[in-house]
Amino acid sequence: MTSLKQNEEDLQDMKATNQTLTVQHINMSGELSDIRKEIINVNYLRDPSWHPYKTVMGEDGKTVEIIDEEDERLKGLKDEYGEELYKAVTTALVDMHEYNPSGRYVISELWNYKEGRKASLREVVSYILKQWETPK
Repeated sequence: MTSLKQNEEDLQDMKATNQTLTVQHINMSGELSDIRKEIINVNYLRDPSWHPYKTVMGEDGKTVEIIDEEDERLKGLKDEYGEELYKAVTTALVDMHEYNPSGRYVISELWNYKEGRKASLREVVSYILKQWETPK
């Protein structure tokens, strides 16, 4: 009888361990998926041979380059990883193209995180002065 009771306890322990490992696996899979998305985002953005833009006539009669939504890589990115990653990549492409259309490298920029936009020079100076005045 003791052997049967011991086996039942062992089985319960194994089930608990299995459940814990399953939860950890699910959590790690999610984290790995997020990391993979970030790596793909960065690799796409740094590829100088990829030009996902098309030239159109602007309202002022001048030609402008915009994101080509029919670009195969962008469509594949959207299909495989969803709208959120697609928007992050296209936003980064627009910003990089705006600041450096001749080469694709990242340029640091001051950012207003509260409002989700570039920080103005006035905001930057105000922030620096507040930091300078704050006693440490």
